[in-house]
Amino acid sequence: LSVGGVTKAHVDLDSGTADVQGGQLDAMITALEHGGYPARMAEETAANAEVAKEVECLKSTVVPETANLIEFDERSTTKLKVDDMTCKKCVGRVEKALLAVPNVTLARVNLEAGTADVEGTASPSALISALADSGYPAVEIPESARLINVPAAPSIRTLKVEGMTCKKCVGRVEKALMAVPGVTAARVDLEAGTAEVEGTGDMTAMIAALDEGGYPAQELTGLVEIDLQSGARKLKVGGMTCKKCV
Repeated sequence: LSVGGVTKAHVDLDSGTADVQGGQLDAMITALEHGGYPARMAEETAANAEVAKEVECLKSTVVPETANLIEFDERSTTKLKVDDMTCKKCVGRVEKALLAVPNVTLARVNLEAGTADVEGTASPSALISALADSGYPAVEIPESARLINVPAAPSIRTLKVEGMTCKKCVGRVEKALMAVPGVTAARVDLEAGTAEVEGTGDMTAMIAALDEGGYPAQELTGLVEIDLQSGARKLKVGGMTCKKCV
């Protein structure tokens, strides 16, 4: 405590150490040697001193702000509504046309939804122009109108079809419907005399195609079915559970 600057000293006889606050190290060691007690800095204290030096060294090192900047990929995704796709070959043509546009890295086409997701830095106008040149009119779908990771539900419409008598008729009806642009799937029920059609095909065009094949048809838009020959109307009635209801 006689050393200048020392404010506190605690000596541990068992460990042979002294914890000192304040003062100069060299002056403390000299004072102890004069009293007949050789001393040196403890290894742990020396290690802490080295750590302190390294910390100070790091503090003095200036890290440029640019070193913390991460270079982000500026690629974006453009979603397009593509018309006139009717089959898998169309999908291939659309993808090929899109991938041929400079700066396009990926193109995914959904035949049922009639859409294309394009990744890269190509402009929407360049993509639309490339598709138009290939015979597929397209428009960009705005960001606000997109549903993330939710595929568009296919549009399903039902037709009442007359004149079907066998499986061959079913095949002819399905073939006629699938030939209509925008139709992606057609399922025919021979017993019910109906056809369910998926896609964006024009209803008038579908009915015309069936008429040409000898199968008069009309769209079922509600709960009423009309017999095209007799004009009788058939109602779909819910809630009936027994003969008394009839």
